[in-house]
Amino acid sequence: MILTGKILDKPVIAIPLSPESDWSKFWSGLTFEKLLTYFLQAMGVWMALDFLKQKLTAKEKKLNDDRANENKGDDPDAQQVSDADEASSEVGDAVASGDQDLIDSVDTSGKVKLAVTDDDFSKSVSDVRTDGSDAYTGVAEDNLGGAIDSAGAQLNDLAQIEVTPDIQEAEGDLVDAKQSLQSGELDAANKSLGEVNKALPDIVENLGDQVGAELRAQVEDAVQAQEEASDIAEETSENADDAGSGEEEPFEDDVLPIE
Repeated sequence: MILTGKILDKPVIAIPLSPESDWSKFWSGLTFEKLLTYFLQAMGVWMALDFLKQKLTAKEKKLNDDRANENKGDDPDAQQVSDADEASSEVGDAVASGDQDLIDSVDTSGKVKLAVTDDDFSKSVSDVRTDGSDAYTGVAEDNLGGAIDSAGAQLNDLAQIEVTPDIQEAEGDLVDAKQSLQSGELDAANKSLGEVNKALPDIVENLGDQVGAELRAQVEDAVQAQEEASDIAEETSENADDAGSGEEEPFEDDVLPIE
């Protein structure tokens, strides 16, 4: 789960981890950069909606005031409509400037711009879908790749003691996981990784006293990290599909992107 919120009125991104968690080491800097870019662009879309809402609200307020007070219930005339449009534009300009300043304060690249026209807004939504799908897929691939490498290291250490049929079978599953990942078949890669994660504790148990306390603890910690990485990969792979199709809902409860 990836959370965002504010600290001292600044948007922040947080990834909740248990104190002993180690799966975060599977992330690459490039993937985090993609994810951050997606969140910033999604923030821009959200702010564009807020900009349009405040602009329309300002116009409606001016027209309602004229209708209720100066016109004593009659509809506004052409001049009053023009004045309302001008007031709406003034509010819109102020909101747009403030929103862009907030975006710039967290977007060091300077690439994220507030959409203030229909065409810009449509393009922003399209960009967010593409970048969101790409970013989430990157997170899933990073976690699967890191977990597969970690599992391979554990099997290699255990094989130094004895190459058992269980180890050979797990190595076969690991090969399947690598091949599926390279082919972009993330669900299949995760399924094969799951088989290896289930097999590792049994392999340790079957080797018995041949496995020292240090290696036993190492494998236990690795399996925990690998299982967490597998869960993250499954979730973010689903997020990638939703983001690409436009079905993802990144904004809930008036906060920035949350999933």
